[in-house]
Amino acid sequence: MHIPATLATILLLLACDLALRFSLPHCSSSVQRGVLGVLYAPVLLFGLFSALRLQFVSPLLDTLLLWASLNGYLFLVVSLTRLRPRLLSAGVACILLAPLLSASLLLPLTALFDTHPPVTVWLDSRYVSERYAVDRGGYGSNAADLKIFRRSPWLPTLQRHIVTARFVQTQCDAAHSFAELLPDRSRVLLHCPALPGLPAASAVVEQHSLLSGRK
Repeated sequence: MHIPATLATILLLLACDLALRFSLPHCSSSVQRGVLGVLYAPVLLFGLFSALRLQFVSPLLDTLLLWASLNGYLFLVVSLTRLRPRLLSAGVACILLAPLLSASLLLPLTALFDTHPPVTVWLDSRYVSERYAVDRGGYGSNAADLKIFRRSPWLPTLQRHIVTARFVQTQCDAAHSFAELLPDRSRVLLHCPALPGLPAASAVVEQHSLLSGRK
């Protein structure tokens, strides 16, 4: 479980952004523009990647982009406290920071401290599956995310996300889930085997289209 380390890192970034918020106005305009460009460029890149459903092939680069985007967001929220009335702007900043405590936003950030690489399996020359272990900590039972990507030889460092299925360990054997490409190469089956000691009928199988990502 990496949630305490993740929260501590977020607090450290927030403290650094607060210090930068007070010191940046005393710098020259060129320095201010350069710093703001470095802070907000990852946010724009992350937004572009999200819109196009793109990710880096390297999970580490993906995680670093996520953290850099978070840092830009934190600085933007901290900058709002310069507005008047200060009490109101501080309240708005607290409201904007609250969603960071949700599982859907916090758990992806914990990947920075996860030393276990995903299990990658090529389904054919274009499609690849990656299985990520998910340590949910206090947010529920452990699980596994089974993701399908399409890779292109023209962009070897990027991949396009097609579909993700989350299997919970109490539901099935999530640690051994796998993907199977159907013969028509336009659909994929995501398998989660039955837990040991349970009948095979308790296994979970999902079918998704590789064209739309829908079931």
